[in-house]
Amino acid sequence: MTDFWSAEERLVAQLYGARAVDPAAHDFVERQRRDRYGELRRLLAAHGRTDKQTLAAFAALTSFDTYLELRRARGLSKREVIRTLERMSSALLT
Repeated sequence: MTDFWSAEERLVAQLYGARAVDPAAHDFVERQRRDRYGELRRLLAAHGRTDKQTLAAFAALTSFDTYLELRRARGLSKREVIRTLERMSSALLT
């Protein structure tokens, strides 16, 4: 997911910003969210985790808002974002 966020950061940030007033941007964000949640459910089920709390935590970890927070507000490099998210993900699965 971070590859997509990184490659399309400027465009995705604009779409996320416009989602409140632009129906097409809203639809894009919602489609992306549904797809991400579907993949998260599939991946977590493969690890025997189907509880709502784990899904919610992974949804937060993989959100564009989290990516922006780490990249822009905290100033982490893409590599540091990936390491941070991998560490946090591993901790959730143990």
